[in-house]
Amino acid sequence: MKAIARLAMAVALMAPVGVLAATSAGTADYTANCSGTAGNIDLVHGTGVGDNGGLVQVAKGPQQYTITSDGLVCTGNAVAEGDLSATVTTSTEVNCDNLVEEEVPLGGSGTLTWNDPAGMGESNISLQLRWDTDTSGTFTGVVSNQGSAQNIFGGDTVRGTFSTNEDLDAIGNGGDCSATNPIDGFTLDAIEFTVS
Repeated sequence: MKAIARLAMAVALMAPVGVLAATSAGTADYTANCSGTAGNIDLVHGTGVGDNGGLVQVAKGPQQYTITSDGLVCTGNAVAEGDLSATVTTSTEVNCDNLVEEEVPLGGSGTLTWNDPAGMGESNISLQLRWDTDTSGTFTGVVSNQGSAQNIFGGDTVRGTFSTNEDLDAIGNGGDCSATNPIDGFTLDAIEFTVS
């Protein structure tokens, strides 16, 4: 009788462990740390937003940009390569100065396409980007639960940085911003982000 009681007690004590093991085995935390040294931030022309020709030193206008960076190398426990594509729009009219000084946000959405390993699909993201200096900035976002069936990053956060060849400082200070010749796009010389 004591042996049966001990066996029943052992089973009762182990049941929560089995439930816990089954629960934790069914969930996984995926992370991707991606980086690249190529891409573009291009002005969208003829859309009713950003069609004033780009950024100049004094005159202000709304701006809309497409961001692309392909062949990003990723580390972590899920993917090895991806592409970023997004469209962002300024929240107010901007010029070269206030885009940086006021850190005006550009909000929008995009897609992370996972190329390696094959079959990882896409992750749709919301995105907010801002310039922190004349040649660099940061972006944050959230991966939606929509997208492809393989979207393992649904609900995760995106945090990253970028730098550009173009300099938003005035030409007189060694930058690229002019009063009359607008900057209508940027070449990325570095981009990196984490999805987790």
